[in-house]
Amino acid sequence: MARRPGATTALPSANWVAERLAPVVEAHRLPPLDRGVAELLAGYLGLFLPWNARVNLSAARSAEAVVDAHLADGIALLPHLPAGPATLVDVGAGAGFVGVLVASARPDVRCALVEPSTKRHTFLRAVARELPLPNVEPLAERLEEHLARPGRPVYDVAVSRATWAPSDWLARAEALLRPGGLAFAFEGARRSELPAGVERLTRPDGRGSLLRKPPSG
Repeated sequence: MARRPGATTALPSANWVAERLAPVVEAHRLPPLDRGVAELLAGYLGLFLPWNARVNLSAARSAEAVVDAHLADGIALLPHLPAGPATLVDVGAGAGFVGVLVASARPDVRCALVEPSTKRHTFLRAVARELPLPNVEPLAERLEEHLARPGRPVYDVAVSRATWAPSDWLARAEALLRPGGLAFAFEGARRSELPAGVERLTRPDGRGSLLRKPPSG
């Protein structure tokens, strides 16, 4: 297992990102991050850190905090995504930690990042444009606005993180999904009672669990 690097004050390199994420990637039995993915994530951190210092996108103030507490959640989602081209919606996407990780690692997954905060939406637009990530679509909407939009898409995967209680989110997610779609929520060390039909997938990296709601019926 790769040694975890120490704190860094410079903007992180692709090698640093790959090394820092290696234990999580290995725990999930995924192949090592390829160079292109690591470069995208390093570029993301290079955008996030100065933006966050200026406009307070997140409480995460260091590259280490972003990787360990946030990008690791995106890694945990990867083994559970459909194998081929797919669509994903991340509701309450915040600074894009999960959606950007998925979009970087899976260019065949189109990721809609639904985030009503103006400053976070503006940042997500900069990320999609400057990295670039053509499979990222930032949307400045609340969930209710997104659901009410005429002609809105339905998705293969719906995910949300720290916006609602997991059971509340999983109940809301069904309206976003095509028949056969999957909804995911993140659960920390504190476990709650699961709604009927929801599966708890304990994460092999020791960072809580994923809650998965399979298609109804």
